[in-house]
Amino acid sequence: MMYETESTFATSPGGIPFFEVHPVGAGPFACLVVLHERYGLVEHTTDLAGKLASDGYAVIAPNLFYEYEDQEALRLATASTRIRDDRAMELLDDVVPLFGTVPNADPSRLGMLGACATGRYPVLWGADRHLDACVVMHGLYRVREWTFDPELYSEEMPELVRRLKAAFLGQFGELDTLVGVDDVRFIRNQFEEAGQSYQITVYRDAPHGWMDKTKDRYRPDMAERSFAELAEFLDEHLREPSTRGDEIRWRYSSTQASDYREIAAAHGS
Repeated sequence: MMYETESTFATSPGGIPFFEVHPVGAGPFACLVVLHERYGLVEHTTDLAGKLASDGYAVIAPNLFYEYEDQEALRLATASTRIRDDRAMELLDDVVPLFGTVPNADPSRLGMLGACATGRYPVLWGADRHLDACVVMHGLYRVREWTFDPELYSEEMPELVRRLKAAFLGQFGELDTLVGVDDVRFIRNQFEEAGQSYQITVYRDAPHGWMDKTKDRYRPDMAERSFAELAEFLDEHLREPSTRGDEIRWRYSSTQASDYREIAAAHGS
C-alpha cells in the first residue's frame, strides 16, 4: 500500500535542521531516522525519506553536519567533515524524541539508516539505545572506522557490533572503491565473530552511492532492487513489533566478476 504523505522542513529544539515526512492515515506508523551521506541534507536524502514515508513510515532526516560553516562546499563535495561519536549521539538524542510530535507515529518501533559518512551512527546508537532495525548503505569504512581513533570514536567498532541488538542490513556495491568487496567480507566476518545476526548484500556492477539519482553513478535497476530489499527488511523488523528470537541468522549475498578488483579500480567511485 502506498500512502500520501505530508512533509516539512524544521529545526529541532537544539537547533538541528531536519526534514520530516509521514504518511497520511490512521497509523500507527513505525519511525525511521534517515541519515545523509557526506553532502549533508540534500535532495537524495529527502527523496529517500519521502519514498520510505509513502511506504508507511514516519521519517525524520536530520542534518548532522549543519555546524560545518560551508554547507555549499559539502553539497558539492569540495569539502568534507566528520563529527565525534559523542556529538553524533547528542544530535540524535535531540532528534529522535521529535517522533513524539509526528501525527500517528509509534516511537516504540524505531529504525535508523546511515549511508556513506554516517554509516557508523546506526550501529553506535543501537549499541546502547533502543533500536529495532539498523541499516547501513555503503558505509562502515574498513580502513577508517574499524581502526580506533580516540579523537573521533568513543569505542572500537567491534565492541559496538557486539552490543548491537537491532536487526542489521548492510547494502554495498561491487564497484565501490571506498568500501570494496574485500572490505564487506571483513565486515561480515566481524559480525560473525561477535555472534551477531546480519543480512548483507553486495550488488553486482554497483558503484558507491548507486541509489542517488542526482549523480551520474545512479543505477536505476539496482536502486529499485536494493530499495525492494530494504522495504522487505523493514517490513519484517519494523512494520510490526519485533518477534525475533535468540537465534543467530547470517544471510550474505554477493555476486561479482572474477576480476572485480581490476574492474573496480578502473571504474573508480
